[in-house]
Amino acid sequence: MSEPNSPMPPAAGSRDRAGSIASQNSDAGGRARGGSMDSDNGDINVLFPTDAEEAENEAEDSQPLRIGDYVTIRGLGLEGLLCAEGILEDNCTLTSAPARYDDCVFQICLKNQYSASRELDNFIQNAIEKGTYDELMAASRLLAAAVSSPFDGDGDEEEEDVSEEAKEAKFLKALQKGKLNEQRLNGTYMDQQLGSLMEYGQVIQLRHRKSQKYLTVDDTGVANVERDNLKVYLSDDGSALSWFTLAPYYKIDREGEQFSSNAAVYLRVAMRPKEAIRHSAVKINKNSKNEDREINCSLEASGWRICLHSSYYNQQVEELYAGEIVSLYDPLNNAYLTLIEVQGQFRIDCYLHIPTDVGKPDSNFLWVLERHKNPSQGGKVAFGKEAYRFRHLNTGKYLCCRSENMWKMGNRLVQSVLNMNKFGEGNASGFSSERSDNFIFASMGGGGSQSCAIELHPAHEAVLTRNVGGGPIYITDNSAIKINAAGQWLHRGDRFEGDTSFKSKARATKKECSQLVMRRFVSSAADTAEIMVGVAAIPFLKRYFMVVHKHTCLNDIWMGHSHYIHIVNQLINFVANSPLNSATDYEALEMDLTFKGAGALSRRKQDLLREQGVVMGILNVLKEIVSERTMRTAASPPKKRHNQGRAKTHADFEQLKRDIAGPTLWLLRLCIMDNEESQMLCADHLSTLITYVPIDVTATTCLVHMLSTNVELQETKVTNRDIENFIAMIRRSKMDSNYLNLLKATCSCKGKGIDGNQCRVVDLWLEGSEDLSIGVIEDPVMGKYHPEGVVWGKALEQAEREQVLGKELLSDGLSHLMLTWGTNHDDLTVQSMGGGPMSDDAGPGYINIKKLFDETSFVKDITSVSNTGAKATVQRYFVAQLNLAAEICLDRNYLAMDILRKQFPYPICITMLKDPKLPNVLKAATAKLMNSLYVDEDPQCEMRLPRLSHPWDDLDITSPFKLPAVPEDQKYKFFLLQEIIKEVLEQPNGVWDDYTQSLMEILLRLVRFRFYSDPTLLNELVGPLVASLDCRQQMKPAGGAEGDSRVSSKGKGNLQIEEPVTGAAARNSYKPPKTKAASIVPEGEGMPELKPCIDWPGVYDFLDGLPVLYAILIIVAIGLVVSIVQMVSP
Repeated sequence: MSEPNSPMPPAAGSRDRAGSIASQNSDAGGRARGGSMDSDNGDINVLFPTDAEEAENEAEDSQPLRIGDYVTIRGLGLEGLLCAEGILEDNCTLTSAPARYDDCVFQICLKNQYSASRELDNFIQNAIEKGTYDELMAASRLLAAAVSSPFDGDGDEEEEDVSEEAKEAKFLKALQKGKLNEQRLNGTYMDQQLGSLMEYGQVIQLRHRKSQKYLTVDDTGVANVERDNLKVYLSDDGSALSWFTLAPYYKIDREGEQFSSNAAVYLRVAMRPKEAIRHSAVKINKNSKNEDREINCSLEASGWRICLHSSYYNQQVEELYAGEIVSLYDPLNNAYLTLIEVQGQFRIDCYLHIPTDVGKPDSNFLWVLERHKNPSQGGKVAFGKEAYRFRHLNTGKYLCCRSENMWKMGNRLVQSVLNMNKFGEGNASGFSSERSDNFIFASMGGGGSQSCAIELHPAHEAVLTRNVGGGPIYITDNSAIKINAAGQWLHRGDRFEGDTSFKSKARATKKECSQLVMRRFVSSAADTAEIMVGVAAIPFLKRYFMVVHKHTCLNDIWMGHSHYIHIVNQLINFVANSPLNSATDYEALEMDLTFKGAGALSRRKQDLLREQGVVMGILNVLKEIVSERTMRTAASPPKKRHNQGRAKTHADFEQLKRDIAGPTLWLLRLCIMDNEESQMLCADHLSTLITYVPIDVTATTCLVHMLSTNVELQETKVTNRDIENFIAMIRRSKMDSNYLNLLKATCSCKGKGIDGNQCRVVDLWLEGSEDLSIGVIEDPVMGKYHPEGVVWGKALEQAEREQVLGKELLSDGLSHLMLTWGTNHDDLTVQSMGGGPMSDDAGPGYINIKKLFDETSFVKDITSVSNTGAKATVQRYFVAQLNLAAEICLDRNYLAMDILRKQFPYPICITMLKDPKLPNVLKAATAKLMNSLYVDEDPQCEMRLPRLSHPWDDLDITSPFKLPAVPEDQKYKFFLLQEIIKEVLEQPNGVWDDYTQSLMEILLRLVRFRFYSDPTLLNELVGPLVASLDCRQQMKPAGGAEGDSRVSSKGKGNLQIEEPVTGAAARNSYKPPKTKAASIVPEGEGMPELKPCIDWPGVYDFLDGLPVLYAILIIVAIGLVVSIVQMVSP
């Protein structure tokens, strides 16, 4: 289909684009219309009520419309405005009472060209149909990495050596560049034609001002209400189906004539001339009182009236316009006007809040400036008696001045009846004469009330005296203003919440009222769109919260839950810097978080979602889903309302909880990652998050992250009740190690022990819940043994042996260790694992530790949930118990250490470290416990090295210098541990894992405690440490056992990185990753091989070679010659 030629608009007039619009107040009227008109499309009188001044303006002809103007599109024959939310929802409606009028503003744009965009879309669509899209994207990323590299490789590569995927990637890059250039040309042409007069028959595009998206017809999708028509939506870039012809509605108008405001037109699709934009004949929701209609595309056209909202302006103009986002700043107190919700207070009052970080913008300080009588009208803002209203951007509430007693009206009426005798006889109303109304500045939901009418007055009267002509005085950016509402002036009140906020007061006197500076919020279109995401999400979250909160039967909770999940997935993409409408890939997101951490997220977006109430909104939904009332409804017999389908059962409700909890907890996890402010907000809902631990593993991830990174949260928010909840869940579960990890997270934060929580765990876990722990003892029947190949290094003298902690192991050997535990689950008992009673003991039985941790624990990651089975469950539980014990006694908590020494004696811990038949994951947990329990205890202490640099004359070369060391009778105290560390370091091709890291932490502590001070010991230590830094031979081959190193060495020693291939099918439903590790590597596959596009070892060899050295010498020589010439030249 060929593209119709767009008529060139007339040359731009001489009108100032930032000038005033004299008659844009009129909503209807215009020239008298001749000719016939269908009765079904009869004109409407006025959409909004007008006053006398507006009626006078209607006598004047309408303003001519120009390219770039902002307009509203009103229905003919049916009252309403064409409205679209635009940020999270792209559908369009005809709305008679829009909640936010900025959803109804469009900009008139020239027709853009889409040849390059269409070619790119066709190329990608062909790749999807052929099934090569994933390979194309992977090759494109590798190509982008190669281009950005400083080493581009050999440029003389033969064409036949280039793979087909590389050729396709290069072609894709060329198409993307072509699309970008096309968009730049469209923008340049638009800038050139700004202000050009419009005419009937012209082809234009309509761009939604708030979302910067284009009104577009979808030729592949059908409308939701009228299924015979095509869908109309907002498109990010637009297409050829975004071109609309302004066809005259009245016969008196002709194509080519000047197009003015309030003109009636048909919006015909330029690429499909017989079709036009229309509104549906029936309501979107037939059972609702809401009269909203769907916007679609059909052969049957609807008439529209294009009304000027405001002439074109940008952020560089001085004057402020209605509809802009502004902030109200108090320079005297360095504070901003905002709304603060105080807990326990019904209303939300206005405060002057001092920002804690001046360089960090806060969206709570932003207001939308609107006209009070006609909020759909834009134009310049002026001082005077015309009323405006301020809508708080985040909450959607309007600034108002109301009587403080209005919120207590019900109480006052009751008291007037009960206490009538207490008032004077002449007071017929029953109210005391002392109860005079006090006015306050607060907020309200609707902005149509007269209490929301705000008059803006200049802070300096000289502004009025300089207005010689008597015309309107327009308010410019950074103007000083005074606020008056209902005859009351805004004053600063007393301090509130320490030194961060001031209460606002309303007084009838203008003297000493607050002088505020009204500033325009200046930002790019992308930044503005980011701010609007949370604002757009809040109504949807509140709507579903009210559905759950007000349900009467279980079926009610399903109303809108799929749309709620859709919104939450969009918010997840928002925080993760992905396109909002793309499918949420949780596994890819888990991989990004694993490798990048919080760097994969946007801190600014995290703050926005917290400031705008999104975090609190999803927490309220989570809390309401598991509330006592909802659980009672789920447990009651199934019932349903009329036309609700099958009655939902308790099993359906459990599935609904999982469906909602998955995406919601993922969003919460992204919002709190390394964000202490958001974590403190969530800390008030710890009990709610604890409730979701059995439902979704992400709840555990959120709790562990908050507890392990926020010291203030640990010290102020964790209580005995939280610890008791964790222990109760451990008792109810089937030895679930996740709950032990939660308990562990409460004991430390950022490597430091939290003493208060540690003592709580000691009381409630170590002393009050001994039956939940796995016990370990030495087998009295089997006795001691000397395993083959187990040696203790050098022999010690008898006096030295006496110093060794656990000296009996040197002579008697290792012990056979037995584990015992009690459980009510038959598949997790000691007997089910192959154990049994010891002699005539009638207890739960015992099992050898090497029988529980058998050969399978070496080849599988026993800490992964993907490793299923009863034995793996007990293995994970015991490892988590050891890690918990290490955290309880961290930083020398002697209450815990006294108990744990009895549960885990030193010889038993050394046996677990020394036995070669036990896996490293168990040894790592044991080493952590020994570090906290035995190494870091009294009398060990850190010894600082003395100053080792001295003047020569101060040195006494006759006496040898000795480093600080422990006392001689303590020198060999940790001999067994030191030998184990030395043995691990000296292993050829040793694997660096958690066990090695734990031993290094012990080694560091032993060095600081000066157990290594002798030159011989230092030499024995330094050699293996330096050798261990050479990891070139430690890379395991690809295809190894699960849990092994996932880095492979190929070819000439190049480190190969291969990007993971994602599925082509979009995953719209929530599919939680199995675990952190399982989400990175699918079970049984192993990590993809790592392939960088640069041969770094070859690069290093080249840079270290003679040619580079010769080149550097030549450059130096040339520089010397040039310098000499410059010195001798005159």
